[in-house]
Amino acid sequence: MEYNYKKRGYLLPEGCKDLIDVFKPKVPVVHPSVLAAIWHEQKLLPAPAPLPAIIGEMTVKERMTVRELAEALKQRPFKIVADLMQLGVMATLNQPVHFEIIERVIRLYGFTAKKAV
Repeated sequence: MEYNYKKRGYLLPEGCKDLIDVFKPKVPVVHPSVLAAIWHEQKLLPAPAPLPAIIGEMTVKERMTVRELAEALKQRPFKIVADLMQLGVMATLNQPVHFEIIERVIRLYGFTAKKAV
C-alpha cells in the first residue's frame, strides 16, 4: 500500500509529508533572556534605564500584599502593579508577593530592602 504523500512527493521538498511541513519554521528555539542579550549587543533594544541612587533602607515583611507594598512606598497601588508587570509578575492588589520581588520593586524607588525579624 502506498501512502498519499509518497504519490505527490515530487511536489514537496525532501522530508515533508504534507504541505504544512513546508511552512513550519525550522528555527531553533532560543530562550528569551539569550535573545534579549543578543538584541542588546546589536543595539536593537534600548539599554535598560539606570536605577535611581539609594536613598534609604526599608524593613519589610517576607510576604506583603501589593496594597501593603504601595502604602509602604507611598505610591498608588496601580503603579506598583505596573512595576510588577514590567518585572514579569502578574499580581492583584490583595495578592501576596515574595521578598525577592518586593526587593526588586523597592529598588526601583531608590530603597534597599531588609527582612523584618
